[in-house]
Amino acid sequence: MLLKHIYSNTGIQPHDLEKIYAAHKLIQIKAGEYLLREGNISKSYFCLESGVVRSFAINSRGQEITTDFFCGGEIVIEVSSLFLHEPTKEYM
Repeated sequence: MLLKHIYSNTGIQPHDLEKIYAAHKLIQIKAGEYLLREGNISKSYFCLESGVVRSFAINSRGQEITTDFFCGGEIVIEVSSLFLHEPTKEYM
C-alpha cells in the first residue's frame, strides 16, 4: 500500500496511522488536468500512486518554467501555499 510506504519510518503510532490513512481519499486525474492552478490556495497534498506530475510557473514573458517533477510513490505538494495559506504562483 502506497500510504504505508509514504508514512513508514515516521515514528507515528499505529493507531494514529490508521486515522491518517482513513483521512485520505482516492482521486484519478488525466493527463493535462491540474491539481492546482496559479492563484489558488492549496488545501491538500497528494500521494501519487503512478505517473508523473510536473509543477511549473509562468514567467513575465508567458513561458512555462518547470520547478519540479513528482513521480509515483512521492508526495505532491506546494509547501508554501499549503502551510502559509497563500495563493500559489505555480501549476501542478
